[in-house]
Formats: sequence, structure tokens, C-alpha cells
Amino acid sequence: PDENRWRHFSGMRISILLIAKRCLERGGSGLSLEEINQELFSKKRLHLDREGIETIECLESMTQITHLYLQQNRIRRIENLDLLTNISFLVLSRNQIETVEGLSALTKLLFLDLTDNAIREINPDAFPRSLKFLNLHGNPVVESNTQLTNELAAALPHLIELDGTYLDRDPVPGEEEEEDEEELQGEREELRGLTEAAISASRALEAMLETHGGVVGGGAGDDDEEEEE
Repeated sequence: PDENRWRHFSGMRISILLIAKRCLERGGSGLSLEEINQELFSKKRLHLDREGIETIECLESMTQITHLYLQQNRIRRIENLDLLTNISFLVLSRNQIETVEGLSALTKLLFLDLTDNAIREINPDAFPRSLKFLNLHGNPVVESNTQLTNELAAALPHLIELDGTYLDRDPVPGEEEEEDEEELQGEREELRGLTEAAISASRALEAMLETHGGVVGGGAGDDDEEEEE
């Protein structure tokens, strides 16, 4: 069976209609464009996974989002995220990304998943220094660069977990207020839980595709139940 049936829909463009389809009840049917915009601009979490998207675009107006899910698409470049400065959680796993770029403006980014892409080289300075959790496994660079962990730890003073491994490191020099270990652990488990939920949803969708032999459309159920106000 074809486990990547979603790939047949190549070249999907991000649009207000696609976002409404994934975020709003019945895709926003029956709402005016103004009402759709109002509903979308209240969303903090945006799911655009498994849509065959090739380019990150048309998200500039959604500056309020904090969680962006773009896994299992056909994305080659990380771009057009400069205005989304509130993002703290970004999932780009299982795409075709070759270079880490376009992240410097995301100064609130805490969690980044780049699992299973095509990254062969990494400049640690391309990551925001705010990062605490980073997933890179499944990229060629992980096998080819044996010093990668040390390089990333040196460049990212707040990084506490890399590919699921906790980094035992000294406190950041010069910081007046340090989060205690209990607070860090709680944050780590919360973000890990969100990742596991995304993986479970992916597996469930693939099972449905195999059962029904087609694409199951997304809907308002993509939004997390604990939608942030």
C-alpha cells in the first residue's frame, strides 16, 4: 500500500480557503469573508500538515499564531515566517528541507522539529538562540557531523533537549532569573506531549487512508482542544 498517498496532491498552495478548511467548523461554510477572517485571527494553533504544500506563503497576516504544524508536506525551504514572531512551537518534519534558514526572526521559538528532511550541513547560528527543544534525527547531517551536539550546545545557550536526549549543562551566564529544574521539566513534558499527539494523529490518518483508499479531508477537529485564548 502507498503510505504517502498525500504526496499525489503536489503543488498545493496555502490560501485562506485551505486555512479555513483546516481550522473552522465545516470549513467556514455559511460565513462571510469578514467573519472567516475574524475566526481565523483568533486561532493560536494552525495545522497545515499532509497537504502537499511546496512553499510556505500567505501566512504573513496570521501574526497571532504560536503553534504551526507543517509536517508531511513537500516544503524545500524555510521562508516567509519573519512576521510570525509569536511562534513558540514549529513542526516541519518529513519535508524536503535541505538548509536551515529563515528562522532568525522567531525569537520566541522554543520547540523546532526538523525530523526526516534532507539537511546535510548546519550553521548553528541559523537557529534562534531561544530554542530549548530541537529534533534533527533522520537528516544526513546527524550521521556526518559527529560534533553536531557540541556545536549546537555552544551556539544555543537555552537548548536543553536534542533529539529526545536531555542535555546536562551549566546555567546560562549573566542571567538574573533562572527557571528552576521543576519548571523546565514541566515545560519539556508539555511540549513532548504535543509532539506525541501530532505523531498519533499522523498514524491515525494514514490508517484511515489505507482503509478508505483515499484522502480524508481535514476540518475543525485539527485544532487542539485546549485552544489558547
